Amino acid sequence: MYLFTCSKTAENKERVAHLVERISKRRDELLTSTLTLAEVLVKPLSVGDIAWAQHYEWLLGTPGVSVLPFDRACARIFAQIGQDRTIAPADAIQLSCAADATCSLFTRTMTD
Repeated sequence: MYLFTCSKTAENKERVAHLVERISKRRDELLTSTLTLAEVLVKPLSVGDIAWAQHYEWLLGTPGVSVLPFDRACARIFAQIGQDRTIAPADAIQLSCAADATCSLFTRTMTD
C-alpha cells in the first residue's frame, strides 16, 4: 500500500489509526515517498510546532512503514507518467515511486 498524504484533523486521525491497525493485522507494508515527508512537514514547521513535525517523522519511521526515495529509476517512470498533462507533477512523483516499488495498492488520500 502506498500512502500519499494524511492530515491532523480528528476525522483523519481516526482513519489513520484504523488503517494502521488493519495494516498491522494483515502485516502489510505502508509505503510513501520523501515528497510526502516534505509535504506533511510544511504545516507544523510553518506554525513552529516541532513536536507535530517530529510526530510525523516518527510515524513515517515506524516498523512496517518505508519512505521511498525519488531516484533515477523513479525519474524515468516520472518522465513516462509526466507526458500525461492531466497528472500534476507532484502526483506523478508519487505514482513513479509507487510503480518503482511495484506497489499493489495506491491511495492518494485517506478518503480514496
